[in-house]
Amino acid sequence: MFRSHAVALMITGSFGIAVAGGAGTPERLFTEQDDGAEPAPTLHKIAAELALAAKGKARTLVLEVTTTDEWGCDCPPFVYAPFSTASPDEKLAYVYPIVTAGPDPGAFLAGNGAGTYEFTGSFTKDKLTRAEWLRKRKDKPAAPSMELSEGSKLKQPVFAVDHWCFRPKTDDSPVVKAYAGVLAKMKKAGVPMCPAAPVAPAAK
Repeated sequence: MFRSHAVALMITGSFGIAVAGGAGTPERLFTEQDDGAEPAPTLHKIAAELALAAKGKARTLVLEVTTTDEWGCDCPPFVYAPFSTASPDEKLAYVYPIVTAGPDPGAFLAGNGAGTYEFTGSFTKDKLTRAEWLRKRKDKPAAPSMELSEGSKLKQPVFAVDHWCFRPKTDDSPVVKAYAGVLAKMKKAGVPMCPAAPVAPAAK
């Protein structure tokens, strides 16, 4: 059952295509089939990676996420890109990025209508609530402006980010304009913009 959220603009995001890369090229976790319309396979894929991490066998991945900044709720800030407009599962739809060096994506929250974040790294064995994640980032949790969502109260997976980039939408929509200040902050902080999305190989 999908949760319903008041979303200012329902904008379909674009997700990376898993393609064969050179040796050592991280795999993209989501493919074009992970569009959120049928969440079960995508949730299964996420659960499988978390199971590997729990066993100490986490893989290096490219993880596409968006933020919940447009949702109108006190939800965890990052959600997997296929679920950019609604969470199908309060325990598996969200993720908390942790970086050890460089810009922190948590300091640059642009709504899903403005673009997509691409994290390269791996899941850890850790799980955090939103308040714990904020403390780990040395942020003082602010008093919630509304009742915390169930997802914010639950412990969510942690993704250790080696490096990341942002893929901005190129249209001239009101949402993109609304987050122009955030994008400018990214540029000033040296956050790289993601290269062109990979093209799926032709079917054989």
